[in-house]
Amino acid sequence: MDTVMRIAEDQDLYLKMYEKGKVQFINEAHYLYRTHSGGISQNENRPKSREYFAKVIFNAMKRRNLKTINGKAVPNEYSNSTEIYSLLEYQSSIVFRIKKKLKIFVQQVFS
Repeated sequence: MDTVMRIAEDQDLYLKMYEKGKVQFINEAHYLYRTHSGGISQNENRPKSREYFAKVIFNAMKRRNLKTINGKAVPNEYSNSTEIYSLLEYQSSIVFRIKKKLKIFVQQVFS
C-alpha cells in the first residue's frame, strides 16, 4: 500500500462505499476520533493531508470514468491538489448546499 492510501485510507474507503451501494447519513456517534498535534490533518501536516485526499479524489474520478465534473474536464493525469479541488468548487455555492440539505431531509423523511 502506498503512502497516499495509508494516510487517506478512510476517505478512500468512503468513496468506494458510495461506488458499491446506497449510503445514508446516520446522525449518531459510533466511534470517537482522536486528534493530536502530530496527526496528519493537524498543523504543518495539513497541506500534506489535503494533497493526499486530492489524490484519493482523483483516483475515484478515474475509477468512475468521469470525464467532466460540473462542466469542467477531469485531467488525464494527477498534477496537483489545486486542480482537483477547483473541480469541486461548485459544492461550496449556497444553491448547491441548500439542494443537498433538502435531498438529505427528503431521504430522512421517506426512508
